[in-house]
Amino acid sequence: RDLLLSGACDIAVAGGSEAAVTPVVTTGFQRMGALSARTGDPAAASRPFAADRDGFVISEATGICVLERTADARARGRRGYALLAGAGQSTDAHHPTAPAP
Repeated sequence: RDLLLSGACDIAVAGGSEAAVTPVVTTGFQRMGALSARTGDPAAASRPFAADRDGFVISEATGICVLERTADARARGRRGYALLAGAGQSTDAHHPTAPAP
């Protein structure tokens, strides 16, 4: 955001991901009994609001956004999908379950 507003760049690609499916994490949730035991159909296993749910389905995700200044998008005849009101970044986790030492 700051690079766009300062004019240091015209377009920015920003993204983030969560890659929590590791043996340590998966084993921990499995031993706690927190993971769904439904292993057949993935669509049937992930049922967070069902009365007969039996745990959650662990997963990973990524999100990517292409950002540009509003005036630049309009000059190209493009419409914006959202207005970025703020931004932040973090890579400060000390431990998977204890973020601060």
